[in-house]
Parts: sequence; structure tokens; C-alpha cells
Amino acid sequence: MDWLLSGKPRAVQLEANKRSYPRPTYAYFMEMRLGKTAAVLNEYLLFQRDYNVRRLMVFAPSKYKWGWEAEIRKFGMIEKVLVFESGNQGRNQLQNYDGDIVIVNYEALIYEDNVKLLARFRPDMVVADESVMIKNRNTTFFKNSRMIADQAKVVRILTGKPVVQGAH
Repeated sequence: MDWLLSGKPRAVQLEANKRSYPRPTYAYFMEMRLGKTAAVLNEYLLFQRDYNVRRLMVFAPSKYKWGWEAEIRKFGMIEKVLVFESGNQGRNQLQNYDGDIVIVNYEALIYEDNVKLLARFRPDMVVADESVMIKNRNTTFFKNSRMIADQAKVVRILTGKPVVQGAH
């Protein structure tokens, strides 16, 4: 498996990419601190190289969205990044944005104006970080993120929360 980011990958990241790439949908259920963000960013670069995937949209909790931008830069990616902020200023930035990556907090998906504008970005790849935020399909978060993700060629969900195996 090719590693296109700067730095040396962990074995678990290469294995995750090997299992997920080039599937159109995949879930990264990896413990915290194993490098889910880097693995999915590497996968984005693989899709970019091999399948002309250009536009990436990341849904993340508010406290993580700036961390995504920092990770993108840390790994040497040169793509243009917009961290979307709800409100008029953020909507104006997105209307004129011709870049590659948009990072959105889940809470922005509550507002119809935001969702319509975000859908016009037409992402090729959508990543839902801390996907526990959208586990309930009756929530506005789920419905609106799903509506945007349905446009994409590639969808990934990530969570570092422990996955319950059963009552045992």
C-alpha cells in the first residue's frame, strides 16, 4: 500500500488503508491515537491519484475541526482547505471557494441555509469523524450529512470510541 503523506506510517494505518481502498464506503473503527485521520487523508490522496477524486468534505465535532486543518498541514498536503464557520461570513467564504477540502462541524448541519450551500460544493469524498454524532438516523445531523454524502463517490466514517462487542 502506498503512503503518500509525509512521515512514516504505522502498520495499523497501512493495514486500514489496505482493507478500505478502493471501496466506495468503509468504516474506520480504530481505538483513539492509532491515526485514523492520517489513514483517511492518505486514502484521499490515493483516490485523488487513481480515481480523480478532488473535493473532500469532513464532518467533525466543533472541537476537532481545526485539528483536521492542522493535520493536513502537518502531513505536507498542499490542497486548499476551508474550515467552514456558520454565519454570513462562512457562507460568503464558501460561495467563492474554489478549493479542495471543506471541514464542517456537525452543528452547522442544523441550518438549512448551510446545508444547501455545503451541498453545492459537491464533494467527491465525505468523511464523518466521530461518527457517533450521526448514529441516530432520526436526527437533523444524520439526515443532512447523509443528503450531502449521497452525492459523493467515496464515504468514510471514523470513530475512536470503543465498540461494544456484546454483553460479555
